[in-house]
Amino acid sequence: MFAACIGCFDGVHIGHQEIIRTTIQKAQENNLSTKAISILNPWASFFPNFPGLIYPVHKRFQIIRSLGINEIEELDMSSIKDTPPAAFIKSILATGVKAIVVGRDFTFGKHAAGDVALLAQLAPQLGFPTANITPDGVPLARLRPGVYIVRSVIDDDLYFGVLNAGFRPTVNPSKEIKYEVHFFDFSADLYHKYLEIELLHLIRPELKFDTLDELTRRI
Repeated sequence: MFAACIGCFDGVHIGHQEIIRTTIQKAQENNLSTKAISILNPWASFFPNFPGLIYPVHKRFQIIRSLGINEIEELDMSSIKDTPPAAFIKSILATGVKAIVVGRDFTFGKHAAGDVALLAQLAPQLGFPTANITPDGVPLARLRPGVYIVRSVIDDDLYFGVLNAGFRPTVNPSKEIKYEVHFFDFSADLYHKYLEIELLHLIRPELKFDTLDELTRRI
């Protein structure tokens, strides 16, 4: 699992170095490895007046690694420039990325339609992907609000996770009880899938945290 920074990183200037330091910090806080997702050629390279790269790619990667990044993934702009923004971020998260760090002027997706604000909406809340569970149309007994250890068989494999049953007092409070589950070591798409979830143990009642970071650390 990774904390990843995304960008061209040509020149690896002071701003790039700050992004890399933040990525390493996020990785240390959440026990993750680090990855730099480097777009080999910037968007400007598709236009006639492009002034050229500052460093050859191998030099760029050498500096990034020297700053403490564990892995580097290469992306060719020509292969991603027509990808819709949501699909681009989904493809990043599918590789095990749990935290994304970018610069304030970062754009992504077709026509550079994605920006930092959209990224915040598309990326999973709390730094942990969760599946929103809707009971199967029958009036089941309501669970005591709290956090439960659960397990479920998904595509013939057994996964354990944590289920939050409650009103989400820290983020987007709800008037109705909601069910959200985070499965450990699982990153595939669960949209529109039928899940049978077995409750194993109540860990604690639902709590309200002062900050989102505090909630993430608790998970």
